[in-house]
Amino acid sequence: METAEYVYDSYANSGNLADEIDILRRSMTEVFLREMSFTSEPVIEISRLLDIKINEYMKQALIAR
Repeated sequence: METAEYVYDSYANSGNLADEIDILRRSMTEVFLREMSFTSEPVIEISRLLDIKINEYMKQALIAR
């Protein structure tokens, strides 16, 4: 079973938050299609990581103003 940490470490650690968010969104979609459940643990884990990255992105956007 794929975990959010595996997805993040393997694909999303580019240093560019916009790219990381895009990769995590695509990964979450792929895992959802495989699991066919919004409540499966891998989908929830990726969703949590995605939330963290979106929050980081929003904070950076506010600071850049």
